[in-house]
Amino acid sequence: MNIVIEISYMGQNFWGSQIQKNHRTVHGELQKALSTVLKQNIKLNFSGRTDRGVHALSQFCSFECETLCDISSIAKMANKKLPLDVHVIRSFAVKEDFHPRYSAKEKTYEYKFYNGDYDSLSCFHKVHVGYALNNERMQNALKYLVGTHNFKPFMTISPPLPPSTIRTISNATLEITPCLYTGKMPTEN
Repeated sequence: MNIVIEISYMGQNFWGSQIQKNHRTVHGELQKALSTVLKQNIKLNFSGRTDRGVHALSQFCSFECETLCDISSIAKMANKKLPLDVHVIRSFAVKEDFHPRYSAKEKTYEYKFYNGDYDSLSCFHKVHVGYALNNERMQNALKYLVGTHNFKPFMTISPPLPPSTIRTISNATLEITPCLYTGKMPTEN
């Protein structure tokens, strides 16, 4: 049976999502937890890879499962074995020919920056940029991303290679948000 899990994770303590020898990865933690609860060797297929330190709100993985169990309970069982920085949101069965990487219709990426004095809480989920950003030029540059482009120069050469390296970016936006803290400092005596 082909099963999909939707996952989220905080990436700051991972060396990316893909398995790497001698490094902690999202793939490794999930595969270990699922193999334990399902009592069989699980081999995960991810919808894509993330780099070291990258977070995910909703990423999909699939695996073949021979164990008979309530599919909807896989998420709950896996979460009991997973560390707090990885979470299985849900699990469900799909057709045998489904593959999260090749069957995906679209993906959404968000890049968040914190521009200002260093703040440990704000920087926890964002990349800290300690110098002034030119918002107008950044907005203008986004226009060049939208459209259909060949991304072959950005791909790895490890098989399996996708049938096409042409991808369409349908939307690119820049949103400036204030820092999280808006309270007032106490007055000095």
